[in-house]
Amino acid sequence: VNPNFYECLSAVAGCVNIISTSLASCPAEVYRTEGNTRQEAPAFPLSGLIRNGVNPYQSWHDFIEMEMRQLLLRGNAVAHIIHDGAGRVIELRPYPWDWVSLEVLRNGRLLYTVTDAQGMYGAPGATRRLLPEEVLHIKDGPDLPFIGRSRIARSAAVFAGGVDVQNFASSLYSQGV
Repeated sequence: VNPNFYECLSAVAGCVNIISTSLASCPAEVYRTEGNTRQEAPAFPLSGLIRNGVNPYQSWHDFIEMEMRQLLLRGNAVAHIIHDGAGRVIELRPYPWDWVSLEVLRNGRLLYTVTDAQGMYGAPGATRRLLPEEVLHIKDGPDLPFIGRSRIARSAAVFAGGVDVQNFASSLYSQGV
């Protein structure tokens, strides 16, 4: 079932909003451990992404909120990890899970194929193939080996019933009843 189907339930939309914005509002810092001590690591590349934004379009807060929404509604959140010439992470480009297909190659490695449907990072419809080391993939739940499954999908019948009741009430009111 399309996760957008569930977002029309105000309870689902409200819960997803509260969880994603709350998590995005938590402080984020990078630490390094030396022996038994832990110290902040402001020079670490991820610290710069947290401070300055993960890409030209999103702050750290916006990125976390988007990834949490994807995780909650679709069970998977994906971002392309962009490195500079020295191998440092300089950008995280999130993609909606609907744009991603996952393939297990003959050698057992995964291949992520991303179709940029809206042209967020290039030409609309452009396809990019990514290896696992180029992808941050957060999965919800251990029930499937390569992809996550959203909590909503695990309770599909309950949510479908809620949507049916909401649609029935809407049709009654739209008919003037």
